[in-house]
Amino acid sequence: MSTRCEVHGQALVPGEAEVVYGIWTGDGFEETRRRLFPQAHSHIACGCFYSAEFPRTGAVLMCPACREAEADWMSFFSPAGG
Repeated sequence: MSTRCEVHGQALVPGEAEVVYGIWTGDGFEETRRRLFPQAHSHIACGCFYSAEFPRTGAVLMCPACREAEADWMSFFSPAGG
């Protein structure tokens, strides 16, 4: 397991991520994520099964620069402006 971001060179630090339930269909975002902000880890994909008792957030190791790059990308490219 890497301890540094391969894009930004920063050390990975503990953070929180939203747990997302459902099937990811992919729309080209994965390629963008891998290339520009691979260690953002702002979401944790947990499949299709869901219960109100399941966690809504989880602990991750993430790169702060990736999180910032992801937020910038999302605000520029998302239809609702983020």
